[in-house]
Amino acid sequence: MSRISCEQSIAGGNRLGVEVKDMSKLSGEFEKFMDNLFGRHDDIQAKHSKWMGQKEKDLGSLERTADSFEKRMEQMANDAQRWMSDQEKRMNK
Repeated sequence: MSRISCEQSIAGGNRLGVEVKDMSKLSGEFEKFMDNLFGRHDDIQAKHSKWMGQKEKDLGSLERTADSFEKRMEQMANDAQRWMSDQEKRMNK
């Protein structure tokens, strides 16, 4: 069985204390890194959500405009058909 001197025991304890302190510091740095990473992710997610919301509004507006345009085109086609029918009737009289 080996014997450890008092000085060796103290040196080993000091070294262990330094290692624990270094690990604690490293752990704190890692937590800061992860918090920063998650913070940036949240910022990107919020910007993307806002952008998507605006695009959904734009798409809804475009859809309403397209529906209105389609109705106007159908009405104009009906009006043109009636006008041509009326012109044909006048020519046949």
